[in-house]
Amino acid sequence: MTVRRFPLLLALTVALLLSACSGGKSDDVVTVTNDTPYTFCKVEQTPNLSIYAPWQVKTRVILLRPGKSLSLSGGDEEHILHLETCDGHYGVSNYGHWPEPGEPWVITEDSLWDRTKEYVSTPHPTRIPAVVTLQNETGKAICSLQLSPPEWMGYQFGENILDAPLQPGETLTLREPEQIKYATYAIGVTPCDGDQYVTDPVTFQYKTTIILRGAPLDTQENLKFEHEE
Repeated sequence: MTVRRFPLLLALTVALLLSACSGGKSDDVVTVTNDTPYTFCKVEQTPNLSIYAPWQVKTRVILLRPGKSLSLSGGDEEHILHLETCDGHYGVSNYGHWPEPGEPWVITEDSLWDRTKEYVSTPHPTRIPAVVTLQNETGKAICSLQLSPPEWMGYQFGENILDAPLQPGETLTLREPEQIKYATYAIGVTPCDGDQYVTDPVTFQYKTTIILRGAPLDTQENLKFEHEE
């Protein structure tokens, strides 16, 4: 008697394919509905940061016709999606417009920008990755340095970026995008023999040296730094 195994093998194959296709996070997929008379052929995905390096952009070919819908990954608040029409004339972005889970992102003519005009996207993808050096001129050893993007509601400092105390006169170099992910930071400085103080926000860009002089001096007006473009 011959045992037919084809239906079982087919079912297993389909199950494996479905499992592979569902490997991504379900909450980063957004349904895009095209309520314009234009067809979109390209989507660019970038991290939702105030600055990013050129190698962080992901470009995909799509086909989104008028009146149609398409599911795209990277549709959460951690990413920015830029869609472009097939003729390159119009673009649209979901920056600041993330729908609730399960709700579609509806593209209307009002949300399009004209790419044929002098439009410069933000952030600019051709910027040079920043290299920032923090120099300890406080006269004290520093046991902790913490960074906080000031655009957040209140300061939310990350972990201590020092592996060992930063002695007077010593420097610490940070690089984008490994340690630098935002354009501006406030710095939480904790001397080994004192309490933490917070500097005013300072720009992290180009090749920059930021000199820390101590709590009374590290204000936006007095923070001295030099940079090369």
